Amino acid sequence: MNVPFAMLQQAPSVHCFSAAAKHQQDAAEMFEAEGEHDAAVDCFKTAAEYYDMENSSSRANTCRLKVAQICADSGKYDDAWRFMSK
Repeated sequence: MNVPFAMLQQAPSVHCFSAAAKHQQDAAEMFEAEGEHDAAVDCFKTAAEYYDMENSSSRANTCRLKVAQICADSGKYDDAWRFMSK
């Protein structure tokens, strides 16, 4: 893991959940681009939770869809379905 990823992972210490969510989403997109799908899924899930805390359901659902897409692309169809049905 390189330094920018590590710095973005520290975003949850920010007191504003929307900013922390955006940092997690940015980190997830970088992990996804690097092919680190497990880390991307973790960050997208965290971002979705933070967006939910800010009552930003549209952005939370965007992150959930990315989790489902990554899981489905990896052949983890049950995980994709399970996460989307929450």
